[in-house]
Amino acid sequence: IFNNANDAFYIYKIDDNIAGTFDEVNEISCNMLGYEKQELLSMSIYDISLLSNQELNEILYTIITNGSATYESTHITKNNEYIPVEVNAHLFELEGNNTIFSVVRDISDRKKAKDELIHAKEEAEKANQAKSEFLANMSHEIRTPLNGIMGMLQLLQVSTLNEEQENYVKTGLVSTRRL
Repeated sequence: IFNNANDAFYIYKIDDNIAGTFDEVNEISCNMLGYEKQELLSMSIYDISLLSNQELNEILYTIITNGSATYESTHITKNNEYIPVEVNAHLFELEGNNTIFSVVRDISDRKKAKDELIHAKEEAEKANQAKSEFLANMSHEIRTPLNGIMGMLQLLQVSTLNEEQENYVKTGLVSTRRL
């Protein structure tokens, strides 16, 4: 299970709230980070995480205090590429030593989808705002001349008209009120 999992696994001991070098890593860890297994086993979580030592120490303290912690970080590959990860770390005792077993999942796709969703939402909000502004402007542009037409029809209505002209004016006024 350890070597055939889809997530990276790290096992390392804790001394005085400081993580030591990795005691064991699986093949996925090596593939994800681009290191040979022996290279990774000579490194620690401090070497591959973008979190500061203080932040990592606070997380280790939480793990020691609560027995586990889940957090997001960014790991650095051998080629200096950044991989956003979610780390699920659990404390257990191994041969009298506080040891942490971490399940590390690459969340690049999740982050990308979230960023795309945020971008799409922002674009939709911009489009909605543009639509609202357009409708407000168009409403004003239609009402202004329409009020002028209505006013002229009302003035025409009070003048001397034959029956046919009165029907035209009434029809015009009804149409402008509807519009």
